[in-house]
Amino acid sequence: KELEYGLGIAMMNKAISMTKTRDTPTSRGLPEIKSKSPLKSVEKDLNGVKSHMRIVLQAWEKDNSIVYFDKVPLDLPRDKVLSEGTQMMKPDPYELDVPEPVALIMPDSDNPPPPPNTDDDAELARQLQEQLNAE
Repeated sequence: KELEYGLGIAMMNKAISMTKTRDTPTSRGLPEIKSKSPLKSVEKDLNGVKSHMRIVLQAWEKDNSIVYFDKVPLDLPRDKVLSEGTQMMKPDPYELDVPEPVALIMPDSDNPPPPPNTDDDAELARQLQEQLNAE
């Protein structure tokens, strides 16, 4: 298969143009990163990626102008453009566990629940206070 250095340069140029900051809200590119922007947390990483892409493009252009002399197309051929992103791994479907239903039992109005035993609570409070005082 023939290596297409010019096509690679054209693709990198396109990718770099898509990472530029938008001129208007409807134009292509990344939105302006303001102090309250959700992209603020990755601004440093985005700048690093942009810088890396520029360095790679410069190296490719230098190699092409010295060694390969491959023509760089102005427009990318339709068959070379990805129609959707590349997936690096097989997606795992997420399944929500269905719990067993729990029967809700309402107390009978004829048999009201017994009142809470305050004696047990008072005894437990005394025991805990004694433990705290002993420490």
